[in-house]
Amino acid sequence: MYWYIFFAAVTILFCLIGLALESIAKYYAFGRALRDFPGPPASWVNGNLNCLHGTDEQTIDDLHQLAKEFPKCYRFWLGPFRPTMQCIHPDIIKAVLSASQDKDGIFVSYLKPWLGNGLLTENGQKWQQKRRLIGGAFNLTFLSKSAPVIHDCVKIMTDHWNVYSRMKRTFDMYGDIKMLSFDIIMRCAFSGRYACQVVEGKHPFVKAFEKMSSLVHERILNPSITNEWLYWMTRNGREFYSVCDLVHKYTEDAIHERQKEMRRNDKSQDRSYKNDFLDILLSVKDSDGQKLLVNDIRDEINSFIFSGYDTLSNGITWSLYCLGKHRSHQRKVRDEVNAYLQHLNKLEWEDITSLKYTIMCVKEALRLYPPVPFLSGRCLDKDIKIEDVKLPTGCPVEVPVISVHHQAEWWPDPMTYDPLRFTPEKIRDRHPFAYLPFSAGSRKCLGQIFAMGVVTLVVAKIIQRYDIRLVANRAVKQRVGLVLQPKNGVWIEIVERNGTGIRQSGSSRRLSKVTSV
Repeated sequence: MYWYIFFAAVTILFCLIGLALESIAKYYAFGRALRDFPGPPASWVNGNLNCLHGTDEQTIDDLHQLAKEFPKCYRFWLGPFRPTMQCIHPDIIKAVLSASQDKDGIFVSYLKPWLGNGLLTENGQKWQQKRRLIGGAFNLTFLSKSAPVIHDCVKIMTDHWNVYSRMKRTFDMYGDIKMLSFDIIMRCAFSGRYACQVVEGKHPFVKAFEKMSSLVHERILNPSITNEWLYWMTRNGREFYSVCDLVHKYTEDAIHERQKEMRRNDKSQDRSYKNDFLDILLSVKDSDGQKLLVNDIRDEINSFIFSGYDTLSNGITWSLYCLGKHRSHQRKVRDEVNAYLQHLNKLEWEDITSLKYTIMCVKEALRLYPPVPFLSGRCLDKDIKIEDVKLPTGCPVEVPVISVHHQAEWWPDPMTYDPLRFTPEKIRDRHPFAYLPFSAGSRKCLGQIFAMGVVTLVVAKIIQRYDIRLVANRAVKQRVGLVLQPKNGVWIEIVERNGTGIRQSGSSRRLSKVTSV
């Protein structure tokens, strides 16, 4: 009996060793391919991770220094067995992203249990089919119906902020912005009213998403738990899979409830639809007339929430932080919004593009503080030549977006906040791959128009209503992870302002007196 157990244990051990050796051999082959590229000297123990020092602020400075030292590209070992090509110059980024349609490698494998086979993690022909199938999800109907959702969600938060304004209290806006963003995303995803902004404490779904992001980031920085079996045996691994089950259950319950509702509506011949993301996913069909399975819909919903929640919360926060720090630009945004609203009651989706200066301010904030600081998990799907050196198929490539956005060649005086970098003339003269807040190429963010619109609309509403000032003794620090977020929040004080404008009557958007964005 004991011999059988011993034999089974030895067999499993040898299998694990074999898989580990195969993985190490593969990555060392890529390491040999990258040896002709420049890069910092690597350690046998932790690769080049010793180049990134201590705190998050120091890590960002280290990344900027590496980009200055190697302005085109450089090899970088993430631990002793994981070589990568870090791409800095826009020409190289364009070539690499064009040749790396598929996502693969360790980073994507960490997200698979959570996001399944959604667009963020899917590859090959299945990814192309899903992209075509879901590509029309962010259509004008969906975007237009998002505007009332945004207005409603922002009103809940600003009603809360009015208390701070009357009491002249300072507060950390980041927590409120996160709950606002989650509220918007949940309502746009499946009209989910989880009372994110009014219940005491965070909703379990919010806590689950934040916990999973944190666990994935910790795993990325710990090469010793790359193997799935080893990770499952750790406390963090077991917690990760437990939280995955919780998230999947929430999403699947929402899908099943909507399917029941649609069947009831069909029986009563009620053809009204919510036109949220879930409605769209339930209605799309492939070329054979087949609808998406529940698991496919679940994965797309979770991918939408995962990417949207962090992008919106950090995009809005950093935009307001920049306007609080540079109040002359804040006044210009407020003047633009008030001028546009002279004959309107509130902004609709089609009005957003008219707020040109506000959009420039948001874009500049996303340059300085890109919500996704790294494009990771890319692998070449064909051989390419970079600087006359061949890179083989499968080679891991990454783009440190935060470094690209601070290259003086494309962004003179890169640490300065200057929204005028985004005038049409300057955009036209700049390399299109020098600005990557939503990635680029075939795998660029499908919802980038939605994300930019939401951030712009929220910023316009808040700035029009409040004068925002940063608290002098509360320094804002950056935390680098899957997303770039404020380390200790963003503390502000606000003064409520009185708007003027014209009120809507009936279906017309023109009238007299009152204004809100």
